[in-house]
Amino acid sequence: MDDDFNSALAIAHLFEAVRSVNRLIATKKFRKKAELVATVVDLLQRVRSFGEVLGILQADPSTWLNQQRIAGLADLEIDVSDIEAAIEARLQARKDKDYVRGDEIRDELDARGILLLDTAKGTSWKLK
Repeated sequence: MDDDFNSALAIAHLFEAVRSVNRLIATKKFRKKAELVATVVDLLQRVRSFGEVLGILQADPSTWLNQQRIAGLADLEIDVSDIEAAIEARLQARKDKDYVRGDEIRDELDARGILLLDTAKGTSWKLK
């Protein structure tokens, strides 16, 4: 390649394509509109293809995000098993109606940089 490759501009275009995908997905009744689903699938395939040229976006997103969480935990000097044990202890405290202890466990994790997320599917966590 004799010419400069404007990777910053290429990444900006990828970002814009992903923003378009997110806008389409946010459309009401997205899954019921086959043409929108097809457009999103096509755009995502193009983003991955262009990302391959740049050497990015090739890992499975959930695997990559999990690797980033694990790396962040190493920085905080805490292990996933410690977090899971704390979540179990908190769930048991809540089951026993010991809400004070449940809040203490949440606060202890929060002080260490871990945010607990309670959903209908259960409790998960993320780095602050």
